[in-house]
Amino acid sequence: MNGRLGRIAVVSLGIAASCGAILALASAQDWVEGGDGPSSGSSWSLGSWSLGSWTRPHWIGSSWAGASRGCQGTPGGSPSAARERRTVDLAWSGSSGVKIRIPAQVHYQPGPTATASVTGDADLVGHVRLRDGSLEWDTVEWGRQVDCLRADDLVVQLSGPAVTAWTIQGSASLDLSGLRQDALQITAHGSGAVAASGEVRDTTVEAAGSGGIDLGRLTARTTTANVHGSGNLKLPDGSQESLRITLRGSGAVSASGTVQQVSLESSGSGRADLGRLVTERASATIRGSGDVDLAPRQDADISVSGSGVVRLHGAVARLSSHLSGSGQVRQVP
Repeated sequence: MNGRLGRIAVVSLGIAASCGAILALASAQDWVEGGDGPSSGSSWSLGSWSLGSWTRPHWIGSSWAGASRGCQGTPGGSPSAARERRTVDLAWSGSSGVKIRIPAQVHYQPGPTATASVTGDADLVGHVRLRDGSLEWDTVEWGRQVDCLRADDLVVQLSGPAVTAWTIQGSASLDLSGLRQDALQITAHGSGAVAASGEVRDTTVEAAGSGGIDLGRLTARTTTANVHGSGNLKLPDGSQESLRITLRGSGAVSASGTVQQVSLESSGSGRADLGRLVTERASATIRGSGDVDLAPRQDADISVSGSGVVRLHGAVARLSSHLSGSGQVRQVP
């Protein structure tokens, strides 16, 4: 009797284990395919053995495998697909600031009347909005697909009265042409690209990430730049009154022309290529392993803590240097 009961127990356990394995494999297959597995309350059966209803765990259907396939169903997510393109006008009455929250090529030039349009995939452009100066998707769901798109999938054209503050996020690109205004502030976060041309009195740049900003075709009286991360910044050429630079990380800053006064603070391994920017007065505080070129003519006040190197191009009338560590201040022709 005991032997018979034992055999029955072994058979029952074996069947239960087999059913559990099949259930796990089926759920795993659906998980990898991006599905949701069996729905809550559904009944699974194998032959005459029923597993009854079950409650789907919350994590099924939200795995990395399903997420990795999310771009395939997104318009513009497949680079090889032939896509119909069209242009849609955006409602915009002008604003002092514009925030770019989608991956797009944005072009702006001054004009008497505010106009805006977006060109791109026919299924995408209808979801673009310009609300309160924010260029964004119409719903949060579309915002979650932002990483599936390239910056060339959408092209936005803006024209209108002066916009003094621009913010770009992610991989967007921004081109500002023919500027004629008193102030310009550019804030860039991510891997995007910015280029500007024209005339501006006061320019401010706040950059964080690995993006690039080219202001080489812009003229300005004063420029203030704060660069964090590994990005690259090309500063306005020509004649300026003052230039203030804060460089943190491994980024690079370059400029040429003339300026009355340069102030530089560098922390990390950044590069400041200012050897072709002739200045009357220069002050530099270098912490870390920064690499700096300056071209002062009257006064130079240089402080180096760490292993940084500062090269002074040309003759300077007065030099004050403070060194701590293995850093160097060199004078070169």
